[in-house]
Amino acid sequence: MRSFVLKWGLSMKRKHRWLVLAISLLLSGLIVYGMYRLQGQYIRSEQTVPIYVANQWLQAGHIITSTDLKQVQYPLSLVTEDMLIHSDELINKELVIPLGKEEPFISWKLNTFHLLPKLDEATFQIPVTYIKSVANDIRAGDYVYIYASGHDVASNKLFNEPVKVAAVKTSTNTEVESVAINDVGSTLDSNSFELYQHRRKASGVIEYINLNLTEPQWLAIDALCKDGNAQLIVAFTPYFVELKL
Repeated sequence: MRSFVLKWGLSMKRKHRWLVLAISLLLSGLIVYGMYRLQGQYIRSEQTVPIYVANQWLQAGHIITSTDLKQVQYPLSLVTEDMLIHSDELINKELVIPLGKEEPFISWKLNTFHLLPKLDEATFQIPVTYIKSVANDIRAGDYVYIYASGHDVASNKLFNEPVKVAAVKTSTNTEVESVAINDVGSTLDSNSFELYQHRRKASGVIEYINLNLTEPQWLAIDALCKDGNAQLIVAFTPYFVELKL
């Protein structure tokens, strides 16, 4: 009986040792794996990749050019799927919202279609009876200042900020363009001399103008002009060109 108990005790000790050894190996493996993961995260946090950020403060509606881009080393762990890191994804895109200096470019902050209104705007065709004069050099994509003029209304600028032109049409509903050149292309290339030379030759006379306006802007225009007491003077401004020069 005593011999049996001794054998059973030795057997239990061996099993206990094997169990302790197995648990020790398991814990060692978990510790090694944990250290591996931590080291991997640390290495990833230390790795950087080249990306493009804004070289300066860029406002909403700005068309991005190469002069607006600055390449920096950015932590790989902070790069997200919606972050645009290649210059060809950025050039000629329009900002939907302002972008701060050295801020990365995010896809939802950009718009491909330059003439579309912003989120708080809509495109309004200004009635012909509301307009007193329109500058001949205006083209789609330009910015204009709006002035009020009338017998019973003091002449004044309606809005401090210029508004974007969505379209300028002739009486036959065709877009007014420069005869020999694409104005948008010249503007994007910052070729102000070429733009000036060719804008003197238009494909037609401006009869209708579409503007991207906020609701308060349109309501202000409509309230001022609907009774015929005042009309609008639409003046061209090289607002976009000045921002890039």
